[in-house]
Amino acid sequence: MNPYHTDEVFASATPFKRRIVPGLLTASLLSHLGGLWAFLATEMQFEFLAPVYVGDTITAEAEIEKLVLMPNPTNLDLSQSTLMGVGGLMINFSLGTVANAAAMLSNKT
Repeated sequence: MNPYHTDEVFASATPFKRRIVPGLLTASLLSHLGGLWAFLATEMQFEFLAPVYVGDTITAEAEIEKLVLMPNPTNLDLSQSTLMGVGGLMINFSLGTVANAAAMLSNKT
């Protein structure tokens, strides 16, 4: 177990001064947005700009830049997603093209 996330005494002696939330846990909020629409990511890139502390309130936002309809949604571009906290921007996140799960399965041979 990582003491940055679980040990208040250890974390108090670090530059963070208190426990932080695991980065991929917070980033999963952003990748979950695509999952809500039954899309699977083929690639992801994260830039962690500030820590998220235990007890922080955060908000995930995404902008759909491109949606390909043929006849159902098959590809979705969710680049420039962000995770915002009380102190401001915490994560820049981009997904490469994500594909509709049903479309990916139907294209398997």
